Amino acid sequence: MEAYKQALFAAVDAGNKSLLEQVSPEIAKLKAAEVKSLIKDLEKQFSIKQISWLHVNLNENNQIALSTEEANERLLAENNIKGNSRDYVVKGESLKAIRDKKLYRDSYFSFEQYCKAVFQIDENTSRKWMLSAQIYNRLKESFAEELLPANFYIASELIPVRIISIEDFWSLILEKSEQLGIEITGRFVSKVYAQLKIDTQDIELVPVGSIVAINHYKHNAQSRFRMWGRVEDFEQGRYHLYVGKPKLLTSIPLAIEKIDEEEIHNIVIELSMYEDKFISGVAQSFFLFQEYNDAEINYIKQLRYVNDGD
Repeated sequence: MEAYKQALFAAVDAGNKSLLEQVSPEIAKLKAAEVKSLIKDLEKQFSIKQISWLHVNLNENNQIALSTEEANERLLAENNIKGNSRDYVVKGESLKAIRDKKLYRDSYFSFEQYCKAVFQIDENTSRKWMLSAQIYNRLKESFAEELLPANFYIASELIPVRIISIEDFWSLILEKSEQLGIEITGRFVSKVYAQLKIDTQDIELVPVGSIVAINHYKHNAQSRFRMWGRVEDFEQGRYHLYVGKPKLLTSIPLAIEKIDEEEIHNIVIELSMYEDKFISGVAQSFFLFQEYNDAEINYIKQLRYVNDGD
């Protein structure tokens, strides 16, 4: 891998197409994660123009060229993004069209690379523009145009809202703004949501039957350890969790980013056939989704060693 990487870097540095053709078959064998890592290394050492040269020559036989219609659509979208500095909805929708239709593919490896080169914005910023436009269009179905978020800074503060629906929260914003005689700004929206989280104990509703992680104190020590349970009920602002022994009352922790793990599915099938009803029940719940986050993966592995007498 390292030898081919050095040859690739040499090809990019010299703009040597013949050398690139020698290493391209090996590059084609790389996994998606390896390609992504390689591109990051390239971005640290070479200019956007050099990386664009690599992309075009590496993929010249893979039909990455845009049709005339696609090229015109991208040009229009780019003009909308650059020209409509105050219209965040147009910006967000145009970015989404470029991303979803891969209108960057003729010159760039990824949408993120394209945004950096053309608009000088990072992945997080482009995501905020797109989500803000999506939120505006959702609110448009329930509110008059004059009541919708007036700018990007306001709409972007609605992105983290999870405790209640976007529609209910925006109604709350309009109500408080009128009651207090305060103009709606991004900062005002942020403060109202922060207070709402305090008022509701920052509890995010989780469907009954979900498997969740909790933190609990050991009886004879002050160190925290992780326990798991199945959501049985929600009452008076507290979750009832079945953890294999007694029921505990607790609140749900934040979700963890999803990751892939091939071996976990087989373990889940194995656990679903255990005689222990809690273990088999947990495994069957996981089996329904066949998609696991990193904390769940660790938990599934540990379930194999659970002693029912503990």
